[in-house]
Amino acid sequence: MLRARSVLLAAEGIANRRATLFTAFDVATGTVTGRVYARHRHQEFLAFLKVIAQRYPDIEIHLVLDNYRTHKHPVVKQWLATTRASSSISPRPARVG
Repeated sequence: MLRARSVLLAAEGIANRRATLFTAFDVATGTVTGRVYARHRHQEFLAFLKVIAQRYPDIEIHLVLDNYRTHKHPVVKQWLATTRASSSISPRPARVG
């Protein structure tokens, strides 16, 4: 699995650096839409949300997000408020050990 990941990152031009993978799962069809970004900022997350909104123009989108600050940025919240998307923030998992 690590080899496949490094090949994917090399193909995206971001080998030897951290990358962010945003994914969306369409429950009705079982398809997955994903994008790899070199950074994990609200700008990249918003760009991904726009890809999803364009791909599914006629349905309401429900997002389940983790508690990362990028997902709660004011610009992201504003975009969510003006579109047909709704979101839920999952609680932070308990630490083990």
